[in-house]
Amino acid sequence: MKQLSDKEIKKIKYKNRMSIVVSFVMLCIFVVFFYLANQGFVPDIKRDGEYDFSMIMFDVFWGFFILLIFSSFIGHIININNVTKDSSNKTKVKIQVKVIKKIEFYDDDDFSSTTFRLIFEDNDYITCYDVSEKVFNKVNEEDIIDVELGKNSKYVTKIEWNNKNIENTHYLG
Repeated sequence: MKQLSDKEIKKIKYKNRMSIVVSFVMLCIFVVFFYLANQGFVPDIKRDGEYDFSMIMFDVFWGFFILLIFSSFIGHIININNVTKDSSNKTKVKIQVKVIKKIEFYDDDDFSSTTFRLIFEDNDYITCYDVSEKVFNKVNEEDIIDVELGKNSKYVTKIEWNNKNIENTHYLG
């Protein structure tokens, strides 16, 4: 086991804090929209104060997303304990993982790629990682990626391919 530097501990705390903030903001947006839609403030959702099948489906759909975001929010709050353990123990793990699959997600509006994800072989720490399009196009399946992450929180502090940093600074995972 290696030791986390103070800079890496700050990075882990920042990622956790931002994950909580993003989850909370998304939860608020979904809850407010759900509330407004059910109060009749969103046009064409609630007709004459009566519920119809489409309104029930709308409530189920939004309720499902609110539950997902809420569970993500709670998960990030619970993960604070793991971040605290990483801070006090200063332990990190360095592993090598093999890329077993590359997945490109597309935006429904203009069919442009928006997410480029590397899927790794089974291990106890990391299953996937989102990278930039440039990195995605260079990395091949079966390539080995070097990853350093907090032992308990599992937040990535360093990720390299062929000794080149491939960290996505916009990715919180």
